[in-house]
Amino acid sequence: MSMLTIEIDDRGPREHLDSMIDRLLNPRPMMTMLGHSLEEYEREVFRTRGFRSWAPDDADTVEQKGDSRVLVDTGQLLRQLTSARVVGDTVVVDQGDAFYAGFLRDGKGGMPRRDPAPKPSRRHVERWADQVLGYIVTGRTR
Repeated sequence: MSMLTIEIDDRGPREHLDSMIDRLLNPRPMMTMLGHSLEEYEREVFRTRGFRSWAPDDADTVEQKGDSRVLVDTGQLLRQLTSARVVGDTVVVDQGDAFYAGFLRDGKGGMPRRDPAPKPSRRHVERWADQVLGYIVTGRTR
């Protein structure tokens, strides 16, 4: 009597799953990657003047600052918003140290509303989700 034998070599898939588990258990590289993405997002916000939603500075302000970049005077707020750090399993960006961030966002004191950290678009969120999935499944960090 002859018998059909099928052998399955599952070492490759098991190694792949083990590496995915390792990446999930050690999220710091993934969070660092997301921190870089958040920094890039904020640079885009400033480069596009709030995705073209920020009113320009008036002529007196431009003359006083010596620069026409909206929301950039000393550069403190921009530096804070583009300096993400990983704390535990969270990416943190400080904007609270810049006491005027709330005034800018809400348009208080006669200033126009210019949110320095607007809610990301669906396109941005989908790109970040794709980055996370790529990292978990393949270890891709870009």
